[in-house]
Amino acid sequence: MRTLGDLIKNLNRGGPIHSYFLGERNKMNKLVIALVAAFLTSTAHAIPFPSSTATVVASVGDLGDGSFGYFWSADRGDKIEQLISGTGLTSVNGLALDLAITHNSLTSNSFVNWDVYLNDVLVGDWTWASSNSIGALNASYSFASISGNGDYLLSMRVSNEVVAGGGSIAIRQNGTATLRGANGVPEPASVALLGIGLVGLGAMRLRKQG
Repeated sequence: MRTLGDLIKNLNRGGPIHSYFLGERNKMNKLVIALVAAFLTSTAHAIPFPSSTATVVASVGDLGDGSFGYFWSADRGDKIEQLISGTGLTSVNGLALDLAITHNSLTSNSFVNWDVYLNDVLVGDWTWASSNSIGALNASYSFASISGNGDYLLSMRVSNEVVAGGGSIAIRQNGTATLRGANGVPEPASVALLGIGLVGLGAMRLRKQG
């Protein structure tokens, strides 16, 4: 019969018992790493954009039909701007815009170019021309991380001047803007889930040791 001393020697020599406990510990470690990795993985936050609460600088603004528009001018500083708050994202490195152009009266060769800013950092642009007619606009941008501590100011600013008589476009309200980033501030439910997982792993380890 093996004594306690034999078991200790076996563990120290790296025998089968040592290998068993080492294997179990590695399994637990992998589970913990997987839980933490899932907890810290990239997160996303989507909001209606532009919403009815957005700041709009334009010759008209709210057209009364659920759209913003007419007649866009860079010289006037025309823009559509909205604060995205409570995202839970400490930093953002991606943005997707899913918008809809509801009116297009641009004449031949006319276009409107929009620069897209996040917290006053230029992250991309998009252009709509007479040839685009009306329909969906889908744009996606990746950029160096921008810190916001959960709050981000999204701004689309007109960067060109449409000549007099060149027409204009209108943008439907309540499209979608999606911020993507890592290191999100965990929500209470996520914290609780991680805690339950770690407690469960601890209980499993104690049961096996018992």
